[in-house]
Amino acid sequence: MEITNFTIKEAGELSKFLQANNMADITAVDRLRFVTEGRQNFSFIAKEKLDDGEEKIVGSIIAISDGFRGYLNKLVVEPEYRQQGLGKQLVNKAIEALTLSGCQEIVILCKPFLAKWYESMGFVKDMDSLIYKLELGNREGTECAT
Repeated sequence: MEITNFTIKEAGELSKFLQANNMADITAVDRLRFVTEGRQNFSFIAKEKLDDGEEKIVGSIIAISDGFRGYLNKLVVEPEYRQQGLGKQLVNKAIEALTLSGCQEIVILCKPFLAKWYESMGFVKDMDSLIYKLELGNREGTECAT
C-alpha cells in the first residue's frame, strides 16, 4: 500500500471513493479542486495495488490550512482496511505536512463515536467551542452571490 499526496488528477476517483463510503458532502470535483488548486497540498490518499495491476483508493484524508491552523476532514478508510492502522497513518501524514508548513494547531470535526479514537492520538476536546452549521442550499428565498 502506498500513501501519497492527493492531486487534482485523482479528483474523480476520490469523489467516487467518498460517495461509495457515504461521505458525499465534499464529493464534487470542483470542491476537491478548491481544496487543492493554488494551495499547499496537505491531503493524502492510500492506494492498494490490485491483482490485475490497477490501483484503487482505500483511504483518504482531506486537510487544509489557513496558515496558522490546520483542519482535518474526511478521514475515510474502506471497511476491509480498518483496524490495521491505516487511519492513523493518514492522520499522521497530514499532521506532519501541516506541522512542516508552520501550523500551530490542528482542528478536527468528528462524529461522536470517533472522539475516543482521536483522543488516543493526542487530540483534546476544545471546551470553548460549539460547532453550528447553516446549510445554505436549503434556505428558501436566499441566494449567494458568486
